[in-house]
Amino acid sequence: MLYGNTLRKAVSSSPTTPLIGIYDMYSASIAAQHYNGFFVSGFGFAASHYGLPDIGFIAWPDMLAFVERLRLAFPEHHLLVDIDDGYVDPEVACHVVQRLERTGASGVILEDQRRPRRCGHADGKLTLPLEEYLDKLQLVLSSRKDMVVVARTDATEEPEILRRAAALAETDRMSSSSTGCAAWSGSARSARSSATSPCCSTRSRAGSRRGSHCPSCPNWGWMSPFTAPLVCSPPMGRSTRR
Repeated sequence: MLYGNTLRKAVSSSPTTPLIGIYDMYSASIAAQHYNGFFVSGFGFAASHYGLPDIGFIAWPDMLAFVERLRLAFPEHHLLVDIDDGYVDPEVACHVVQRLERTGASGVILEDQRRPRRCGHADGKLTLPLEEYLDKLQLVLSSRKDMVVVARTDATEEPEILRRAAALAETDRMSSSSTGCAAWSGSARSARSSATSPCCSTRSRAGSRRGSHCPSCPNWGWMSPFTAPLVCSPPMGRSTRR
């Protein structure tokens, strides 16, 4: 089964595609009763698996083992996996992506943070130089076969968000801002209207985005205290493989 292509079709055929944040098998079993897509959250996994904050403690074999259990239990669900910064090294990022794809993950989220990293909803994040992140992203894209890749920026200032979004638009991926809809002012949201790739937004009641609201996104009645749902919207311009 081509899980990446299945997720692409779901995103392109619906105004929004909810991917509900889960952090262990129990939370996944609850979410699976209501939704057919999971966001495997790094923030939630660090808290649940290690009892530690989301500041770079996750070991990729632990995340891989969790995704393997999820795919065995939920063979038809979308699985979008947070791989943080790709575990620092570009070669490691490519290896993890290949392993996750063989395991059955639908896609991954790769952020543009540099170490020391922090949860995307926390303040004080540092970002890689754009060119360095693009090099890592292109290596990841070339290493996958069908898997969806969400390129996430943790930039917080609108001009820098837009600069990075414009550069990401030239690559073969989906685009997302980890800071959620609250970070996008009117001009940034207007850029969304001309997007040629699906856009993703994280909705959370945790961290610095508590209670954030965007009138163009659904209001979620249920939120996990550890994780956030991820909402994907199809492109309003041309559609390409991501």
